Amino acid sequence: MPELPEVETTLRGISPHIKNQTALKVIIRQPKLRWLIPTELPQLIEQHTLQSLRRRAKYLLLNFDTGTLLIHLGMSGSLRVITDNTPVAKHDHFDIQFTNNKSIRLTDPRRFGAVLWLGTDPESHPLLSKLGPEPLGTEITANYLYQKSRSKKVRIKQFLRGVAIFAKACFGHPSPSKRQKLNATTNAFGAPDVLRTCHFAITIVNSVLAS
Repeated sequence: MPELPEVETTLRGISPHIKNQTALKVIIRQPKLRWLIPTELPQLIEQHTLQSLRRRAKYLLLNFDTGTLLIHLGMSGSLRVITDNTPVAKHDHFDIQFTNNKSIRLTDPRRFGAVLWLGTDPESHPLLSKLGPEPLGTEITANYLYQKSRSKKVRIKQFLRGVAIFAKACFGHPSPSKRQKLNATTNAFGAPDVLRTCHFAITIVNSVLAS
C-alpha cells in the first residue's frame, strides 16, 4: 500500500507538470474502483483550470476552479505523468489530459483506489472531516498528544494510528535488536508510557524539522 511518504512524493512529482494547466479531456476506462467514479466528472473538469494540488493524509486533492477532485491510491495504485500518446495498459483506469500535452494516469491493479468529486467544500466530506492534523505540522506538540491520550486505554501504536490523532501515522518494523535499543531509550524517560512515548516522538519530529 502506498504510504504517506509515497503519496507526498507523488504529489511533488506531478505538481510541476499539471498545476495551472487546463483539463482537456477526462477518460474513465473502469469506473468500478473502491467507489464508483462519478460519471459527471468530464462535465465538471474539462475546460477548467487546475489551480492547486495538495495532500491531506493519504488523499491527493486536486483543486479546480469548479471544485476539488480527490484521488486515493488504495492498496496498489499509482498516479503518474505521461504524454497523451502513451499506450494504455491493462490496469490504467483513469486519465486527465491537459492542454500542455501532459496527462495524469491512475493505474490500480486491485482497484481499491478512489476518484471522487468533493465539490467546493472538501473539508466537510466524510473522508476528510474527522482527520487529525498532519504528522509534521505545527499543531503536533507534546501537550497535544498528552491531552489526546488522557483516558485512553489502548496500546500506544493503536492510539497513534487513529486518524483523529494524526492524519496518518506510518510504522516500520525494526529488527528485534533495534527494537530493544529503542525500548531502552524510551524507558529512560521515566514518565508514564503514553506520555513518555509522545514526548519521544515530538523530540524526533522537532529534530527532523530542524535539520
